[in-house]
Amino acid sequence: MIKTKTFRISNQELKYFWLAFYFFLLLIPAALVWGADWQFYSANEYYFCLYDPGRVTRPESDVVQVWTNWIATKEGKKYRTQEMARTKVPKSVLERYESTQVRMAMHCADRTYQILSISDYDEQQREIGNGARACFLEEFITSHPIGKNSSEEDLYKILCSDQKGR
Repeated sequence: MIKTKTFRISNQELKYFWLAFYFFLLLIPAALVWGADWQFYSANEYYFCLYDPGRVTRPESDVVQVWTNWIATKEGKKYRTQEMARTKVPKSVLERYESTQVRMAMHCADRTYQILSISDYDEQQREIGNGARACFLEEFITSHPIGKNSSEEDLYKILCSDQKGR
């Protein structure tokens, strides 16, 4: 008689399995459309966060500018379309939302970041919503602290690691 082992998977483990599975399904078309430049740096319940190491610049010794691509999960699409609806974006545009590209500046010494530009895209990587982010204008004029255990902190660790000890 062959003995079999029974594996018990908690709901939390199952949730992470499906999250990882969904992430890899999203990466295949993203890699085909955008090439292999985007690299994963973080994930949460709303987005899988990628950055383009080929478009990282250092305009000042402690400032790093970077392009990021936030690929929305189901919850992320719901959240983002609610945000866009407040800016009177037509429903036909909201239904096509897939990702958001953000250009940001990380101030390594201060542990802060600032949004420089932000645009939303559909699954064919066409810009939607005319880049309208009027309801979030304060994001562009304010530096934000990098929170603990945040996607910004994950990116900070990658981009500002050579700044330590300066």
